[in-house]
Parts: sequence; structure tokens; C-alpha cells
Amino acid sequence: MKIEKKSNIAKYILAFGSAQGLSVAINLIRNKLVAMLLGPNGMGLMALYSASVKFVQDSTNLGLASSGVKVISQEMDEDNSVKLYDSIRMMRSWVALSAVFGTLMCIAFSWLLSITSFTDTSRTLHYIALSPVVGLSLIAAGEVAVLKATRNIKKVISLSLWTIILTLVISVPMFFFWKAKAIIPSLVIVALAQTIVTICYSYHIYKPQLSFGKETLMKGLPMLKLGLAFVLAAVVASASEYFIRAFLNVYSNDSTVGLYNAGYMIAFTYAGAVFSAIDSEYFPRLSATLGHENDID
Repeated sequence: MKIEKKSNIAKYILAFGSAQGLSVAINLIRNKLVAMLLGPNGMGLMALYSASVKFVQDSTNLGLASSGVKVISQEMDEDNSVKLYDSIRMMRSWVALSAVFGTLMCIAFSWLLSITSFTDTSRTLHYIALSPVVGLSLIAAGEVAVLKATRNIKKVISLSLWTIILTLVISVPMFFFWKAKAIIPSLVIVALAQTIVTICYSYHIYKPQLSFGKETLMKGLPMLKLGLAFVLAAVVASASEYFIRAFLNVYSNDSTVGLYNAGYMIAFTYAGAVFSAIDSEYFPRLSATLGHENDID
């Protein structure tokens, strides 16, 4: 495996970090505009819906966005295009299955999400309407993982900027005209737009191929076993975020949820931009290196 200069790695981390910083700035502007248009109540409701969907997504993603990076990174470093395309096809096939599974789980447990979040089943149809967001988000996460694993860092940087700009351009006008009624449609439309842009970036480099044959899916079992650890970690984090917001909504109101979410975003999400930059560049390389060491052992 070729050893790259540390300066190149630092350059990509700096570039991605700068993009993340710009994304944070755009997000701040978007959140300010949304807060002005929806108020604390609307912000709280949107945060609760988003946390619910993320909880379902993290529970059903099979850890593919992380374990897939490791598998594809190893094939990338072996410089074997046949194995690389086979791994990408295998991962995409499992991602498609997880997207369908996640969407169906959101529909099946929509009544439970409504009860947990609002103490009754009055929002069941809302969660059913949000179910496509789960599947779309899983597909987008899988394609981003492919780009990271194959070292298309510039594509990832560009994609991250486009997705946040799309979120701003789509959601703010909708909230301006329809206020809180646009929360659910905006979440679905934004997820659809982001997924379309993501797959356009990824499919332009690696043509879309899926295979649900037994042989292809069986090759993904080691990846799934590794992904279970990522699923557990993600579920614990997203469950805590969701249930805290649900608790605040049940025992206080959605305005409290909105204020809590604003503080949380400033204290944790925005501060995590630097770690996201390191992860995007360093994790694929580390995974490939560890994979080669295991082969030697």
C-alpha cells in the first residue's frame, strides 16, 4: 500500500473542516430563519419528528454506513477493480434492503412513536408520512460511505455543501408560506432532494448495480456482524436524544423542546464538525491499514 504524505491527509482534513464550518454557518442562518417563521413551538415539533425518524433510522441501518467503509477501503487499497465493484454492489444491495426494512418499521410502529412522543395515537398518520425519510436517509448514508471509502473526499466536501444549501432553499420558503403545516412535507422533500443529489454524485463514479442473490448477500455477513457494534452505539445515542425530547414534550410542551434543541445544536452538533472532518478522511485509511495488518497476521 502506498504511503501518502501527512501533509496531504492534513490538507483534506482542513478542506473538509472548512466545508463543515461553512455548513455550520449556513445551518445557523437556516435555523434562525426557521425560528422566526415557526417560533419555539414549531422548532420543537420539527426537532421531535426529526429525532423520532433518526431513532428508527439508527435502529434499522445495520451499521452499513460504517462497516461498509472498512470493507470497501480494504478493496480500494488492493487496487483490484473487480473486487471493489463487487464490494460496492454487495453493500448497496444490503443498504437497499435496510432502507425497505427501516421504512416498514417506521410504518409498523408509527402508533408507538405517536404515543411515546405525544401520549396518544393522534400523530400516527404523521409518522407514516415520515416513513420515506428513513429509507431515503439510509440510501444517502450508504452512498456517502461509498464515496468516503473510495477516497473521493472532494466529492464528499462538495456534497455536504450542496445538501445543506438544498435544505435551506427548500425548507425556508415552505415555512414562510405554510408555517407549521409544512414541517412534515419539508422533511420528506428535503430527504428526497438530498438523496437524489447524493446518488447522482456516487452513481457518476460507480454505476448503480444491485444483486439480491444468495451468493452476494452471504458475502455481506461479515460486514453485518461488524455493523452490529455500530448499530448498538448509534441506537444508544439516538434513543437518548429522542426520549429526552419526548419527555420534555410530554411533561412540558413543544416550546421547551425547541429551546432545548437550539441549545443542544450549539453545544454539541456544531462543535462536532471538526470530528466529522477527521472521520471522513482518517477512518477509511485507518480501516484499510488495519485490514492489511490482519491479513499479514
